[in-house]
Amino acid sequence: MPRFFLHIDDGTQRIEDQEGSELPDLDAAREEAIGAARQLWSAAILDGRDIGAGRFLIAHAQGAI
Repeated sequence: MPRFFLHIDDGTQRIEDQEGSELPDLDAAREEAIGAARQLWSAAILDGRDIGAGRFLIAHAQGAI
């Protein structure tokens, strides 16, 4: 099964996903990123924080985004 890495880019810095996740395909990686984004936004809203307009960058094991 392919490994995908979900990096976070907030426009000023990139937080690299060092572990990655084994997922069946790119569509599954997109769904994983959407779920993670929802969790991050929910936590930020509850804490009264603004996490801005960050985005996930999905990369495969060879590094291409």
